[in-house]
Amino acid sequence: MILLVACSGPGPAEVEPTAPADPAVDAGWIPALMATPALFDALVAEDHAGWVAVHAGDWRATGAAPGPQARLRERRGATLDHALRLHVTAWEALAGRWEARGAPGEAAVVRAVARAARVDAGLPPDAQAPPASGARLSPDAAALSAWSGELDPPEMGPLTGCLRVHLAARASGGPASCPALATLTPPLPDPFAVQTARLSWRAGPGQGPVMPDNNLQHAVFSERWLGGPAEVAGGALGPALGFDLHGAADAQAVRDAVHAMDGALDTAAARWRSAAPPEGRALEAELDLLGLWRSRALTAAAADLLGQDRPEPAAAALQLALDATQGRALSPRNTPELRLLAAEAALRTGRSREALDALAPLRAAWPEIKTIVEIVDDVVVLESLGRVGESHEH
Repeated sequence: MILLVACSGPGPAEVEPTAPADPAVDAGWIPALMATPALFDALVAEDHAGWVAVHAGDWRATGAAPGPQARLRERRGATLDHALRLHVTAWEALAGRWEARGAPGEAAVVRAVARAARVDAGLPPDAQAPPASGARLSPDAAALSAWSGELDPPEMGPLTGCLRVHLAARASGGPASCPALATLTPPLPDPFAVQTARLSWRAGPGQGPVMPDNNLQHAVFSERWLGGPAEVAGGALGPALGFDLHGAADAQAVRDAVHAMDGALDTAAARWRSAAPPEGRALEAELDLLGLWRSRALTAAAADLLGQDRPEPAAAALQLALDATQGRALSPRNTPELRLLAAEAALRTGRSREALDALAPLRAAWPEIKTIVEIVDDVVVLESLGRVGESHEH
């Protein structure tokens, strides 16, 4: 049997008493791999490095075969979408902090830049509500033109100049730099950089592979269960386990639902282990398949809750998804998406220092978030100041 990682934990779980069969639960990718480990061998033989990356949450990797290529592209695109939403949220938080400081001149500048970030994300310029999970995240050239025409050129000239630089870079595929924003008061990061990086990647090479018509390749190492392209977090497994966080009212409702899900998952796992050959039980233990599915299902549910403007329940779901044994490292459970969503939930619940901590593991691997880290750092410093002042030296 081909394994993706060396064994570093306990051996195969002991076989537990058999529980009654449940067809809705037993049809997913985890019991399929446990029952027939040869399916896994065939999968990774096609592209070992690509499936290692899918398992590890290394969304910046590129696969050699269509299956992992499509899966990695899907997750990297989703991660950049999360980054753009967090970028908008961070600007809103920074504008709010300046307004709370009672500095009308600086607050007006920051609010104008926050509006620029919203418009560039394809969102209404004046709405301060967080972007919904299904919101369009494409810049509208007409809206950008109309918005920039409303600015006071003597005061906001550097911002409109920066917009022109980025629009030219997006058309040519070249780099964009806006040092003139350092002349604003207060000096500010570039509000267009995250969208430019996102659009540059989406327009770049390697976007062609189509996912094979293979349910296992659609679902393995994901929050999906059966692999259908329309499947939402948990797929057929979530409802069968009583797991549905959509509309959860508060953090306790999330904890109660996850506790019930964990009990049902343990019962199902005992049944799968009792029917699996030793190789199947070893595969489940070595690759932490149940823990990985649980974490990625909770991460997807948290994204849904943030899209409903429910940051407290989302934060609770992400805390339960986090693998604390890995510290700040990115890992199969602690994916880039989990970190970005945790930062957004923290910002929207007034815990900006926690947001900065959540972003720390992404700084080196994801240069697209550099601007977001700068903005959140500004928020943290402003909250710690006892007087109105510049957030930090640029």
